[in-house]
Amino acid sequence: MDLSEPEQSAASDSGSRGGIGRRRFLQAGAAGLGLAWASPVILSFDARAAAMSVPPPPPPPPANDCEVVKFTTTVGACVTYMVGAQKRRGTPFTVTAQFDGMRHTCSCCEYRQYVRGKITLFGAPYDFKLPNPMGGMPVSLSPKNFIEDGLVNPGGGNVYYGHRNEANEVIDSYSTAAYNPPLGVPPARPPGPVPAQNQRATGCYYGLWDLPSVPLMAGKLSMLDVEFKVEILDTCTNKLKRSEIFKVSCGAVG
Repeated sequence: MDLSEPEQSAASDSGSRGGIGRRRFLQAGAAGLGLAWASPVILSFDARAAAMSVPPPPPPPPANDCEVVKFTTTVGACVTYMVGAQKRRGTPFTVTAQFDGMRHTCSCCEYRQYVRGKITLFGAPYDFKLPNPMGGMPVSLSPKNFIEDGLVNPGGGNVYYGHRNEANEVIDSYSTAAYNPPLGVPPARPPGPVPAQNQRATGCYYGLWDLPSVPLMAGKLSMLDVEFKVEILDTCTNKLKRSEIFKVSCGAVG
């Protein structure tokens, strides 16, 4: 049965659960107290959707420091190989690293390589020279103290390993994608990253291949007895992030 409007109003006002009647009661009470009555705000579907679609605040800018995600050193076996007509014996190793470029700054991360120990060449101690970290004349390999590894006469290549202010090389590369140099010996040299992925200044991946070795001579002992220390340095905060030490003991009587 359909109620007329006066009856409907009366029924609503008298009902113990009538929402409209209760609202009128509250309105009357508010008017008696001199209070203003505010009707409830009901959002339309479009308004609710707009409120829900407000984008979240942008993430904070990357911190100006280095964070290492992965750091892996792989040392191969002591092997004999040929370079032209010369027989050599050495131990290849690789170092790979990945840095966090989302919340930190990859350009703050740099690889460093240090060496100490002794070298015997053709039966006699050999005075192996390294670049002088302070500049000037080369310094001798120390049996006790680590000195930064590098080339005294790089022939146009890098002096040190991992310094971002030098050039990318196939054995010493920063890149925008993971690069894992194969653990081989000449003539199988690492190919280097895909050229389009080379990024020395800001790359978030690093790959190194090295092959410390000595030439062999018939009837004479040549021997490497050295330790390497490989590290990731935060150049923005001057803090050490990763460090590993491993030994290379490799040689033979030619």
